[in-house]
Amino acid sequence: MATKKSDQNIETELSRCINQLLLKEPFFAHILAGTVRKITNEVPTAAVGFSNDLILLMVNENFFLKELKSSSERTAVLKHEVLHLVFRHLFRDKIKEDAELFNIAADIVVNQYIGSWKLPNNAVTLKIFPDLNLKPEQHLEYYYEILFKLNQSNQKASVKGKGGNGQQGNKPKDQPMNEKYPQSAKALSDIYGNQRHSDHSKWIIKDGAQANTADGNSIPDNMISGLEQTIGKQIIDAATRTPSKFYGSLPAAVISQINLIKESMKPKVDWKRVLKIFSGSSGRTVIYHTMKRISKRYGTRPGIRIKQYKKLAVIIDTSGSIEETTLAQFFKEIDSIYKNGADVFIIECDAAVGNAYPYKKNTTIKITGGGGTNYDPAFEYINKNKKLQIDACIYLTDGYAPEPKVKPRCKLLYVITPEGNTGSHLKWGKVLKIK
Repeated sequence: MATKKSDQNIETELSRCINQLLLKEPFFAHILAGTVRKITNEVPTAAVGFSNDLILLMVNENFFLKELKSSSERTAVLKHEVLHLVFRHLFRDKIKEDAELFNIAADIVVNQYIGSWKLPNNAVTLKIFPDLNLKPEQHLEYYYEILFKLNQSNQKASVKGKGGNGQQGNKPKDQPMNEKYPQSAKALSDIYGNQRHSDHSKWIIKDGAQANTADGNSIPDNMISGLEQTIGKQIIDAATRTPSKFYGSLPAAVISQINLIKESMKPKVDWKRVLKIFSGSSGRTVIYHTMKRISKRYGTRPGIRIKQYKKLAVIIDTSGSIEETTLAQFFKEIDSIYKNGADVFIIECDAAVGNAYPYKKNTTIKITGGGGTNYDPAFEYINKNKKLQIDACIYLTDGYAPEPKVKPRCKLLYVITPEGNTGSHLKWGKVLKIK
């Protein structure tokens, strides 16, 4: 099927704007490069969201090419969307008081870091609230709380201006609702509920156990941790690829976010030490030639090196008692195990084995389960599938399960969550509790 000319034009313009970012601010361009572009009428302007485990950059063609008047405005909108990713605004607990004010506050945060690019005229910035004297470079909650109080006073003033029969009183229509902050009150009234250059309908709202996008589409709560992990990895990768001269010029708030993400992704267990002790006597050895070592027999290169080969089954407890934050921590531990040289095979298990697959770099884990906990099915899986050649297994769990009756045919280590149960029921293996 031939591509429409208009599609070619918007793809060309998107690429041109991303290339402009790459030349001046490569950190943000590298993040954009990791998104999947979607030209769509699902959003009226531009948005970031998800499709399964992929990060989407969604752009409305008419908005991008016609409503945005310059390349600078288009680049500013793209950077705006990336900043929402960096500040992780896409994941939030439901604000029952006012989700719209959350969106406005989020836009105030990111629009302070647009730099030399030109924002569209309808962008929400500190300047449109001059008499509130908002402090710059504050966190989202700071702006939300102030706007929430302003909006409440607007509503009270509006009610007061109506007659007892619900009709508008003598107050002129154009008189500000809030007399203490008239300019800001009018500005908030004008933008509240109206379309801006960034659409937030694809963000994830967590309300207890339920998770949905703001437009009502449900998201399995066991996918959220994986999505957060995906964005975190993409941001860290972009920071690693950014030359030092550009990285040093990033705003302090952005660097702070990068550092927070790095810290949050650190494993809680020193797997290099644990794996050396735990699997030191297990596993097979591989002999290979290396130019880095001199042969002891002949004094020439290449020499030989003996490497211990460890294939580990990492069993993830996916029962209903495992919270989303715990699953996120499990992902970090698994990635660290992999990076420390182990060949990792994942087994997801609650009361039965769900998914089972080899773990590779940048694997996105899609958790299945949510039932009760039983250790035996995973041990039976290992015992039955001898062709996997598992040398040892690590069970990531909260420890709340019946005593297992099936003994795995390999060495076993239970890794228990900080609030988990380390009782005597954890048979046939060593126990390590995450601090």
